[in-house]
Amino acid sequence: GDWVAVSGDGQQVLIRRVFPRKSVLTRKTAGRTYEKQVLAANVDVAFIVQALDRDYNLNRLERYMTVVYSGNITPAVVLNKADILEEQEVKCRFDEVRKRFPDTMLFFASALYRKGIDKIRNFLQPGLTFCLVGSSGVGKSTLINAIAGENLAETGDLSTSTTKGVHITTRRQLHMLSNGTILIDMPGLREIGIADAAEGLRKTFPRIFELAGKCRFDDCTHTREPDCAVKNAVNEGTLDARQYENYINLWQEYKQYTQQVTEKARKISRK
Repeated sequence: GDWVAVSGDGQQVLIRRVFPRKSVLTRKTAGRTYEKQVLAANVDVAFIVQALDRDYNLNRLERYMTVVYSGNITPAVVLNKADILEEQEVKCRFDEVRKRFPDTMLFFASALYRKGIDKIRNFLQPGLTFCLVGSSGVGKSTLINAIAGENLAETGDLSTSTTKGVHITTRRQLHMLSNGTILIDMPGLREIGIADAAEGLRKTFPRIFELAGKCRFDDCTHTREPDCAVKNAVNEGTLDARQYENYINLWQEYKQYTQQVTEKARKISRK
């Protein structure tokens, strides 16, 4: 996704300058290392794709939202494979996601049967860069082909043992659509670790940060302190307990990342 200035005669091209990035999608590297991995740059909108099967998970959606917001990117949610559920079940999922993310653009689609694709296509804008992120087998490549109206990305069949999609995309691919929109397809992410996510957490959990201003202590962790407005809201039923628990988990993961990075920097400075 980097933009560069080049010169050349068409056969041989030289990169003269790499322009500053306006947004960067990153995650903590997989495993026990505490480094950041850049997934994409200069993305305007990230489609967070989940399939309406066993992949559907609100907590995972919040994790993706946190990572996307942290990169200065606008999130949008695509719930794919809507054809595998009854209409009432689809409506139930819609209500769940809308309640948790009231201000986020939400799409339902069946890439296989081309349902809901026109709404996504109409959302795209020439000159902007969109990427698709999500777990393996949720149908990201199939979505790209449906949106583009041609086979740009390789797709695979369902697994015969799990009836789920299988991992096909093994590298990031940038596609230029006929209307001037850029689409980036990325491999499925088995892990989406939290790195520099302070701003992402604030945007993903605005209700919790609003309540935090009413806590007795400015440095309240919303876990053990007395007179915690966040915990009171959970106990009173005005804040979803599952959302609170997920926030605590993500916040602790973020704090652990920052502590490890800080400690590593100290060790390097002592050498």
